[in-house]
Amino acid sequence: MIRVGNFRYNFTTPWISASFFLLTVFVSPVSRAAEKLSLEAALTKALAANPDLLVAKASVRDAAAAANSMKAQDLPLLSVQYQNSQSDDVATQLPDANNAMVMITENLFNGGQTLAEIRKLEHFEDSAKSSAQQKRLEILAAVKESFYRGLSANAQVNDWKAAQAEFSRLLKLMAPKFTVGQVPQYDYAKIRISLHSYLQEQLKATASLGHELHVLGAAMGGEPPTELSGVDEIPRPPQIDVEKVMSNIYANRPDVQAENSRILAQQEEVARARRERLPKVTLEADYGYGGLTPQDMWTLGWGTTATVSMPLFDFGGISSDVRRARARLNIEEYRDEALRLKIRTEVYDTLERVRIAWAGYKASLENLPVAKRAYASSLRRYRTALAPMTELSDAHTLLIESRLDRERALAEYQIALTQLRLVLGDEAALKKAAP
Repeated sequence: MIRVGNFRYNFTTPWISASFFLLTVFVSPVSRAAEKLSLEAALTKALAANPDLLVAKASVRDAAAAANSMKAQDLPLLSVQYQNSQSDDVATQLPDANNAMVMITENLFNGGQTLAEIRKLEHFEDSAKSSAQQKRLEILAAVKESFYRGLSANAQVNDWKAAQAEFSRLLKLMAPKFTVGQVPQYDYAKIRISLHSYLQEQLKATASLGHELHVLGAAMGGEPPTELSGVDEIPRPPQIDVEKVMSNIYANRPDVQAENSRILAQQEEVARARRERLPKVTLEADYGYGGLTPQDMWTLGWGTTATVSMPLFDFGGISSDVRRARARLNIEEYRDEALRLKIRTEVYDTLERVRIAWAGYKASLENLPVAKRAYASSLRRYRTALAPMTELSDAHTLLIESRLDRERALAEYQIALTQLRLVLGDEAALKKAAP
């Protein structure tokens, strides 16, 4: 009996069973059509399994745990303690002792250092969340770009196949006439050499497609897909008011929000370092049993201890901590300024790239019909001996280049739009920027 899916097949002849098994294992997978990967499915897989995004999410959890840990340190500490001490030192004559007690320890006042540390860690948590959001946008952009390049490479593979098919048909028509000497040697050789060069270009495009599929698989955190599903919608470039973009972009960009959170965290670090000079008050209370011998363990008692400490002279240690915290604050402020200047340049460059890419894509769409008509005309003229092979070859090369330009221009435009969304911060920011 052989089971395939939910069906069972019983065979009485051993060689029939073996043959069916081999057909099921080796033929069935090949006969099934490979499932095409859509852009939406690729984005969903990347958000679920991309390793870099998982690292960013884990960083958020780590920052949240650090903030919660510091908050717990500001609360009273309840502990249970048992102590047994024995000594045979005659010089000190310390008696044996046994203690079992419940202890409560509370930091009553430390100059606000703990509060500043809590606030700093909360800002770091906000920074980690914003950084994770920025990483999410970058991964989505990387998946889209790789997907568009993969579609372009696949289309170029098909274009080179079409070029080979066109000249192969011409070669079949030419071969009988070449045999009897009715076709010049140059024409026949030109066709064969062109077919060889087309095959080489097809292999290069196939290698490029394989590379992009592996890049896409890595971005999705899994195996590379076998085939991609095309994107039907090609939106027009948005009309964006640059001044409006620059006034709102800092509120939309997660990396700017992350930098602002780091600045706030360093400000709290400066405050914490300054408060190291203030006194610290600690209260400790215990309640339990104690005695010098095990028989005295049932003596109930309580005790309290209050501690007040304040640094008088530390050889400049606190001052160095304050200067170090201020320096780190300045570093984050300079980074924020550099980021804002970089964003302004990115917005300008990306908008120009979108405009140029759209113009190139429109030109490629307009040039392709012209190239098709030119090749069809040259082919008719060549068959009627009105045009030489050089004219036909040039027209065919022009047609191939027009097809490739269309695929490359489309990918360049789609990638430019993806970069624009990344620069603006998200899709909502792109809609807000349009007048």
